[in-house]
Amino acid sequence: MRFQTILKALPVGGTLQVDEKCIHVRNADRLTLLLSAATSFNGFDKHPDKEGKDEKMISQRRMDDAVSLNYDELKRKHISDFSSFFNRVTLHLTDTLNNKVNEKLPSDFRLKLYSYGNYDPALEELFFQYGRYLLISASRPGGSAANLQGLWNKEFRPPWSSNYTININTEMNYWPAETGNLSEMHKPLIDWIKNLSKTGKVTANEFYRARGWVAHHNSDIWGLSNPVGNCGEGDPVWANWYMGGNWLCQHLWEHYCFTGDKNYLRDEAYPVMKEAALFCFDWLVEKDGYLITSPSTSPENSFWIDGKYYAVSEATTMDMAIIRDLFTNLIEARRF
Repeated sequence: MRFQTILKALPVGGTLQVDEKCIHVRNADRLTLLLSAATSFNGFDKHPDKEGKDEKMISQRRMDDAVSLNYDELKRKHISDFSSFFNRVTLHLTDTLNNKVNEKLPSDFRLKLYSYGNYDPALEELFFQYGRYLLISASRPGGSAANLQGLWNKEFRPPWSSNYTININTEMNYWPAETGNLSEMHKPLIDWIKNLSKTGKVTANEFYRARGWVAHHNSDIWGLSNPVGNCGEGDPVWANWYMGGNWLCQHLWEHYCFTGDKNYLRDEAYPVMKEAALFCFDWLVEKDGYLITSPSTSPENSFWIDGKYYAVSEATTMDMAIIRDLFTNLIEARRF
């Protein structure tokens, strides 16, 4: 996948000189730095080189648009755009102790104290809004869903590859979407889930000879749906988990519950949820009069029996809860 980043320096006063290694700015009264970046990514099912977008044209166009505005105009435009989403929700938790000491502490120290049980409702307010801030910044309609690093990654090979870890992290990223009045920011995830269901249909058939679609604990912008195992070093405690798609379907249903958009439910959400349920039907087995999952794991959790460590069980609570939620939502959706 190709990419291009453009950095432009706009000094007021002084001198500017560019060479192969640096941008040299001397004796400037003020300096504005504009940065524009783009990749050739053109969708989960397109080759990013042969079928890729023109990243140079995209990044240059964005830079040209930014240069056409001065600093004050850019700042005003940014604040107006961001505030239109951020200011939809306020949260105030009454501090019954009226503790003013917490306000004077740096946030990292406050968080450390909180982990030891320090009473700090204002920190809870801050983290609620921080989650909304990240979602507004990293998940705009038409773009990619927020991944493990969001937009803030400086590495060519980032930790966990900036993937979507769908056994909790991705879901957590989007918990503030509907409840935080940011329904638009849910759209990139919903679009990505639809893509994932297409690759997941192949995986369900090839790995399990099952109907519907399946996704495992880890995915990426290409809609990876098969199990991954760290080149043979994977632990079943995470590598064998196959409930990712079913859990993500909860987001499809939540978006409908908050928007009431029946066209969306009929055309987008319901078909994907139904196909996920078909995989469950083929995976469930009967035991003692109950339908259960076997083998079964809990994502990144293990248990001990007689002093020994185990990862694989039958009918883990996580499996059964996710399947019950999916089935219940599908039954409810049929009413509409």
